[in-house]
Amino acid sequence: PGPPINGTKWHPQSWTNRASVFFIDQPVGVGYSYSKTEQKVYTTEEAAKDVYAFLRVFFSAFDRFKSNDFYMAGESYGGRYIPIFASEVADRNHDVQRKALKAGKDVDRDQLINLKGVLIGNGLTDMSKQISGYYDMTCTRRGGVEPILSIETCKRMHTYVPQCRAKLAEHCVDSFNPDVCDLWSNKCSEELVEPYTYTGQNPYNIKDDCKSGLEPNLCYDVTDDIRKYLDRDDVRELLGAASKDQIGKFAS
Repeated sequence: PGPPINGTKWHPQSWTNRASVFFIDQPVGVGYSYSKTEQKVYTTEEAAKDVYAFLRVFFSAFDRFKSNDFYMAGESYGGRYIPIFASEVADRNHDVQRKALKAGKDVDRDQLINLKGVLIGNGLTDMSKQISGYYDMTCTRRGGVEPILSIETCKRMHTYVPQCRAKLAEHCVDSFNPDVCDLWSNKCSEELVEPYTYTGQNPYNIKDDCKSGLEPNLCYDVTDDIRKYLDRDDVRELLGAASKDQIGKFAS
């Protein structure tokens, strides 16, 4: 209730018209998320355990939402972490059910998370298959725009497309050798991703020249507005977030 904060206003197509929505800054150390023990999270699998622990606490504290259908959503690198987070929830639900069955007891529904599905937008799911999209978008008309890179650059990129698809699949997907996977990831990014990066165009919209700059605004002025908004003392207090003195400024 009350007047809008900082000029914000209700969005008529907001997801919150149809669902209760909460956002998790993860892993620990990003956004408003912090650890009192200075503990870091280094893998998606470690983050999944934290997210599951948070969900159990959340639905215990706000038990009126417990029976709602629950969906996990993410975009971009969410193509990697959302399936792993969802798997963690499903596995822990299975553990609860199996333990009850073994003990001959009814399943305690309060220990289950009512996960119904996941939503992934523009997700990075398999770099070995998706990285060639940089060639398709910048050197062909498959993306619906005219090629924007030089013929010389495109010829070089074209030679790396089959190599990168094969090597990334072999060393990063079908099996995992960290050193070799890193080697090919870096090489393929250098040959297929960086030519577009050097153009200065918007990585989210090939038709936009990114006047706002890639760093730190990700090509959109509103990113700076959001950052300033989330650093307001009154907004942080309203959301229950820790102060800037404790966890630093919000960064995109």
